[in-house]
Parts: sequence; C-alpha cells; structure tokens
Amino acid sequence: MAAAASRSLTLDVTMVHDIPRGRGRAASQSSSAVLSENPTVLDAETDRFIREQMLLPTLDTARQVVATQPEKDTTTPRLAHMVLDDISKLPEVSRELAQHLFDTQSGSASSGIFIASKATLNGKPVLVLIKAEHQEGVRLQQSGTAQHVAFRVEHISELIVGANSKVYKIAVLWFDEFSKQVEGLMVDKQNGVAYAGYFLHEFLEMSLRHRAEVTTKEFLEAVNKFVQGSNFSAEKKLRYTGALAATLESPNPQVDPTNFIRTFIDKDDRDALAQSLPQQAKAPFTKDTKLVQSRIGGVQLRFGRDGQNLVQIRASQEALDQDMLEVGPDQVTVKAPPDSVEPSGPPR
Repeated sequence: MAAAASRSLTLDVTMVHDIPRGRGRAASQSSSAVLSENPTVLDAETDRFIREQMLLPTLDTARQVVATQPEKDTTTPRLAHMVLDDISKLPEVSRELAQHLFDTQSGSASSGIFIASKATLNGKPVLVLIKAEHQEGVRLQQSGTAQHVAFRVEHISELIVGANSKVYKIAVLWFDEFSKQVEGLMVDKQNGVAYAGYFLHEFLEMSLRHRAEVTTKEFLEAVNKFVQGSNFSAEKKLRYTGALAATLESPNPQVDPTNFIRTFIDKDDRDALAQSLPQQAKAPFTKDTKLVQSRIGGVQLRFGRDGQNLVQIRASQEALDQDMLEVGPDQVTVKAPPDSVEPSGPPR
C-alpha cells in the first residue's frame, strides 16, 4: 500500500449526524440517531483536520474488507453503491446509515458524531464513514427545528490528535467494477489491532479480505481449548502449550497444523486434536499474529480453589527453554531466585 503522503484525498460533500451512547431506549434517552437534513459546509481548517488528522494517517494500517453477501440483502453495501452512483443521494443515504450504525452498535458504545462524506481518493470516488468523539478536534453545534435539524462543525484548534486520539472507527468504501461488489478499507483505532465485530459484520456487513490473522487466532484457540479441556497431566499441558506458543512466535511465516501435531503431540492424542481443529485451520496457512500477540511467547499457570484464582505464574518461552520452571504432579518448582520481592495485590 502506498504511503499516506502520496495519497490525494478530497471531501466533496459531507453529512454529519449525532449518535447517542449505546443502543435503544435502555442505553440512552433517545431511541434513534439525531439526523441532519442538509450537508455540513466544512471550513478550510476543518476539512484539513478531517483529511490530514483523522483519515490519511490511518490508511496505512487499515484492513482490506469486502462485501460477501448479495448487495440487495445488505444495508451498508447497498447504500454505499447507491451514493457512489449518485452523489445527490448522500443526505438520504447518510441518515439511513447513521440510524443503521446506532441500531447495530453494542450497548456500551460511546456517543459521538457520524460523518459520511462522498470523497475522491487518488481519483477514485469513495464513501468515507467515520465515528468519532464529540470532543476530539471538532465541536458539533445543532441548529434549525426538530423537524429540520442541521449541524455546523467547528474545528477546535487547541486540541492535538495523536496516538491517543479517540477517533473510533473509519471505513473508506468504493465499488469495484471488476468484482461488481463493494470493497474498502476499515480502521478501528479504539481496539488497536483487533476490531469491533459489530462494526465490521453488522454495520458494514463485510468481511476481512485476508483472513490469515483470523485463522491464526482460531488455531490458537482450538489447540488451547483441546489442551485445557483434556484430562492431561500438568506437565503435558505445559509441554503442549509451550509448543503452541513457540510455533506462533517462530519466524516461520506459515503454520502447518499436520506437522505441528506430528512434531509436538503424543501419538495417542493426535487424532483427537486434528478433529478438534476448525476446517480452515487443518491445512497449512499463512501466520499473522496481530490478534494473538498478547497470548504468545510463554505460558500462564493458574491455581485455584472453590472458584478462586489464588496463584498465577507467568513464564516466558525463554524461561521454559532454559528449564527455569518445572511442573510436577504435586508442585511447581521455580528453579531461579527472584530478582525482587515486593508487596502486591492477589492475582485477578
């Protein structure tokens, strides 16, 4: 993907709507989004702020997404195609999209503004969708009557958008003439390398084009579930889990599940593990650890009684390789003195 600096982006027509917190009457006093009737005129500074602070810096880390259902059976892909064909439909389409976002977002979702802009990215017509916090660089001012709401967006120059910016979710969508389907880019800054399922699957009604990160996560979860759900000894659980962590952290760009089972799993357990893997994780796949980065590189042992988590031990893969941790049937032995001993709260 080209660097952000080489991209050309213009915002042609922009609509702004207000999205209450959560969803429905149980989550807020409003049962719907507050919808604007007319396009919002962006002054030069606000236009620059949205393009150069909200949008362009995020596109290098965006995920490629693609519609996977027939367009007629969807909301967002169908409406996106409609407005890309006819810019005059943006006010109507954006109101329906704003309400669709409010209806599909999780109950804990924060309030914010929803921006829908017919734009041009490197000469290609695109639809830009943004959900952001009210306070993050723009101030929303409502005018008009209850029947004819309009909004004015004012840039707040003293705020700086950086790594902690609360620009939540972004989608840039276009219609691909070759595949005859809506495609695009998605960024979820709120969730880092992860993403909110409701935004991708329920609101956008799309899927990731490249599923390596999902398959990697499913492989880890399937092996972990098999190990934890079996009546194995503590030593065997540690050995299998350590092998899983090492496999996912290795520089090898691919995971071969058959080779993993043959190399690390005892003969009597191989068939059961092979059957427990999801279909997409049975054949070799490209490894992408974005979604599991916090769960690899070592192991965690938990000890409890009566539902209480009394002790936690975390060990890096290096500690396991150097035999600093020994797990027996009745005890765990740490074969190294601690670097420090400090007061601490109990394990969570």
